[in-house]
Amino acid sequence: MPTYEDNETKLRTKAGPAWTVYFVYLSVIAIGSLISFEFWDEEGMEPFFLIVELSLLVTTLIFVIRFWSDVRPLIARLGIFHPSTWIGLALLVPLLLLNYGYHNLLME
Repeated sequence: MPTYEDNETKLRTKAGPAWTVYFVYLSVIAIGSLISFEFWDEEGMEPFFLIVELSLLVTTLIFVIRFWSDVRPLIARLGIFHPSTWIGLALLVPLLLLNYGYHNLLME
């Protein structure tokens, strides 16, 4: 009888680096948030977002450099000329308008 593996077990056994990347990003967000809250009050949130976003950018660049052999094939063909790209962009506008209208109704 085959053994059943839940999603967490599959992730750990078949995609080990993904587990590490997930926890690194989670740690960067948590630590960046704590550092930002320590230095700035809730009045001005711009420096808070700037520090967290810059720390995520640096983390992403480190992972791109470290796993360049895996990233290179992903960016070799961007897919901008694929029809599904243009269909998705065309559907994005009405969905954003629907979202905007829905939130305006909630705010009233």
